[in-house]
Amino acid sequence: MGSVKQGYLDEISPPRHGGRVGEVAEELGIDPEELVDFSANMNPLAPPDSLEELVESAVAELQLYPDDRYESFRESVVDFLGERGEAEIKTDLVIPGNGSVEIFRLFLQLTAYAGAEKVLVPYPTFSEYALQARLFGLDVDRVALNEVLDYGRRELENYDVVFLCNPNNPTGKLRPKDQVSRFVNRCRVAGTYVLLDEAFIELSRPEASLVDRVEDLDNLVVARSLTKEFTIPGLRIGYGVFPPELAARAEKLRPPWNLNYLAAHVGSRFLREESGLIDESRKYLAGEREWLVENLGKLGFSLYESDVNYLLFRTESVGYEASELVDKCLEDGIMLRNADSFYGLDRWHVRVAIRHREENRKLLKALRRAIAFQDGR
Repeated sequence: MGSVKQGYLDEISPPRHGGRVGEVAEELGIDPEELVDFSANMNPLAPPDSLEELVESAVAELQLYPDDRYESFRESVVDFLGERGEAEIKTDLVIPGNGSVEIFRLFLQLTAYAGAEKVLVPYPTFSEYALQARLFGLDVDRVALNEVLDYGRRELENYDVVFLCNPNNPTGKLRPKDQVSRFVNRCRVAGTYVLLDEAFIELSRPEASLVDRVEDLDNLVVARSLTKEFTIPGLRIGYGVFPPELAARAEKLRPPWNLNYLAAHVGSRFLREESGLIDESRKYLAGEREWLVENLGKLGFSLYESDVNYLLFRTESVGYEASELVDKCLEDGIMLRNADSFYGLDRWHVRVAIRHREENRKLLKALRRAIAFQDGR
């Protein structure tokens, strides 16, 4: 016998994400190593060489529960942000998360308990914001990102929560710090909470982060992830920086042992010891992005402006819908991200990660072959 809530959940479908290498390989009947994955936007210069050694050194500790205080992990976050000049914060403002999605959930749980009912999600953007809000029974409005950023107090007073991704996913565009800061201030005046997702900012321009404003803006929570910058999606490591009052409440809601020992151990060490890798990666990505943008443009694709490690482009000029181009490139072992599942994007959108030059050449070769096939049939 179903309830109203069960019926509501039945209407919700999980979003489609990239990085489905095992699933795609199984469908094609091939070894996963035969695929080059451009669908998941990871740092091509990571993970650090020390990953295997760190994992092996932690195996003996797996017989014990993790220390649920996560003091070492929190301190490593504080030191990382402080040494890089991004922010001077206290350890109790750092809430560890099983990836950034858990931070979204904690944030929504807090705001729902406080009486939140309506959430504003700009588009196009990461699909988990709307999904997680709906799972808490909240109403979701979707409005074009450019329009949302111009909202004033009158419009913002209609919402209890706003999600914002900077740099944005899937477009890759980074908004200036002063623009985002003014927007968050307007939200504060309107009584609206803001979840600012900065999952990619370390691979873009970290000086644009608002993590240094969290203690001043009591309506702002900044979510971060180690997944992209260190290429460790299997470990699920994220954290949120909460203003003092919200941090104390979020800590009460945080599930016990939500970071497994491996995640906490590796995350702490990477933040303390691999800061230089992030700087090196950012410089590499800037050059490789410029090269790939130029070559994709020569093939006839219409590209969105990007400041990160992935590129979104339109495909209609080469005669392919996104799904068709994805399937055609799979014949050459190249996985693209069909971006039509992002709300606000149509069937002509594809996203690709920026990888090593040799792999990026393989991407261009597969795209040229697909275009030549289309022209010749």
